[in-house]
Amino acid sequence: MKALSLHRLSLAAIAAIAVIAAATSCRSAKEPVATDGISSASTPVAATTTPGATTAAWHDLYIPVSVELRKPMAMSVSGRVTMVRDSAIFVSMRVFGMEVATIYANTDSVTVADKYHSYVYTEPLSAITARDGLTMADLQDILLGRRQVPASCPASVTLAPAVACGASGTMSPEVTVSTPLGGKDVTAALRWDTRKAQWDTNRQIKPTNTKGYRRLQRSDILQILKF
Repeated sequence: MKALSLHRLSLAAIAAIAVIAAATSCRSAKEPVATDGISSASTPVAATTTPGATTAAWHDLYIPVSVELRKPMAMSVSGRVTMVRDSAIFVSMRVFGMEVATIYANTDSVTVADKYHSYVYTEPLSAITARDGLTMADLQDILLGRRQVPASCPASVTLAPAVACGASGTMSPEVTVSTPLGGKDVTAALRWDTRKAQWDTNRQIKPTNTKGYRRLQRSDILQILKF
């Protein structure tokens, strides 16, 4: 793959993740934002269970995923996701087997790392979850299509029909998010390979070492991708 293609793919992975984070935060660009990243005009409203979803207790999940950026450009990156229930999420994005970007979220913060360029983008988890009273477990369920974002959210989240996924119950094989970001309409999707999901295998999560990486702001990502 040419260097330019790899450059755009790794940055597209960051953009797609930023879109999903923006959607689950349900924070309008016009709302006032406090210095800690939490909207000062927020009123917590918890997410609701997706109709028809069935779940059972689980501890950890390992599952292949395709992260697709559909607007304002079309890009796709394959990856692997590891979740530890109500604790952490780790996403590894790969091109031809090489890890080009990662995302690590725990109950404190969310960190996206572009390993190809040594860029890192970090937000407190509260910027994503606090407005609507979401927990890490809620965020995991939203990404798996098991819970709906609150009605106050400016983003549109579309779920493919749920399918059985092991002993843990059902999940949506495709979660599509459309949201305004940087003055543009942006659409991204998670396409889960539910056939290869591995539940409760005692997976451990180790975040990417980003020492020495250049720290990005959201405005930097929008500029690099020329949204």
